[in-house]
Amino acid sequence: MQILKRSTKILSSIFFSLSLTFFLFLFIFFKITSYENVKEIALPFIEAQLNLSKEQAELIVQYTKYQCENANETIINVGKNISLSCKEILSLKPENISNYIASKIFDSLYFEKYNCTLERCVKEKKMTYFISFEFNRFLGKALGYLLLTTILFGGIYLFLIEKPENKLLSLAVTFLSVSLPYFSFDVFPASLRKINNFEIPVAWLTKIKAELKFMRLFFFIGLAFLFLYFLFFFKKRGLFTKIK
Repeated sequence: MQILKRSTKILSSIFFSLSLTFFLFLFIFFKITSYENVKEIALPFIEAQLNLSKEQAELIVQYTKYQCENANETIINVGKNISLSCKEILSLKPENISNYIASKIFDSLYFEKYNCTLERCVKEKKMTYFISFEFNRFLGKALGYLLLTTILFGGIYLFLIEKPENKLLSLAVTFLSVSLPYFSFDVFPASLRKINNFEIPVAWLTKIKAELKFMRLFFFIGLAFLFLYFLFFFKKRGLFTKIK
């Protein structure tokens, strides 16, 4: 019976730590792949690729005016058809045309419909799937399941720990461990810059670190549990009485 209980405790501890770690990393990717964050990162790259001159921007305005005489929207082709609102584009200054078109291109990419599962999209090398609304929604659903798994294994693990001070110590170690990625993020910046010969843009790394800030809370929660553990440890052994 003791062997079974010990084995269950070890397994629940491992699964609790793993599920909590996966939950945190998945949450980070969920935040990074949100519309606002992906747009902030991708828009400058799209606009740079357009590279519209002042003359080209003015030609687009003239073309739009002609196309919008009897229509509410016009279509331009930039490798794919992009719909532009006549009301919006005609109210813009030529210097803002590039940013507006880049924003529309991004929207068409981010909200594109993918008729494939995660595995199939990877096999078909549809890498834009990973910066799409569909992928962000997939991560959101996965987070719900992971949260329930984490709570389940965490509850089982804490229930199997008999001594209160050991529960506090275990929680302290867990929270301090999962907070380490935030503090170790700048230790190996060179190795983080390349994955399979793909160099990660600095803007992405900055955004990832910004999203990791919430992990500082786990660090301070871990310290609080550690403080309570030592407080309980000293009180139980009467060390406070001896000091008096």
